[in-house]
Amino acid sequence: MKQFQKYGVAAAVASIATGVVATEVSKKEAGDLAIIPYYTVLDGKNTGMHIINTTASTQVVKVRLRRGADSKDALDFNLVMSPLDEWTANIGANPDGDGVRVTTGDTTCTVPAFPEGGAVMPTTFAEGAEEGYVEIIAMGQPSVEAVSLWRLPQSTMMVCR
Repeated sequence: MKQFQKYGVAAAVASIATGVVATEVSKKEAGDLAIIPYYTVLDGKNTGMHIINTTASTQVVKVRLRRGADSKDALDFNLVMSPLDEWTANIGANPDGDGVRVTTGDTTCTVPAFPEGGAVMPTTFAEGAEEGYVEIIAMGQPSVEAVSLWRLPQSTMMVCR
């Protein structure tokens, strides 16, 4: 671990020294990555999420809940957002046991599809997940050519609520 930190710091200093910067701040306050720095379900609290596709294109977005105890990936899913779509959800306690449940009344497609009642964090990741943070990462948008070439058999079509 110490060796990784030493080389990681050296690489960061070298990239700054050469003027290579991988981030750019948007003047429109929009971007490809967002972090909800803290969620909690302790003491009956809930945390709301609101994600907006501000573009005129379909977007695929990764939503990843990380445990506060150790930053391990505890629950993740993708959103397939229509142009100018908005998705809202709630992070709350799982009423059927430990961990967290994400619920939404929204019709935006989630992959995998949320079951009735919401997406529940797997029990193997539930310990230490009562508090954490959320990563929201834009994964891309399909091109017109890709959409026209992509055909699924009727039995595998995804139906969103």
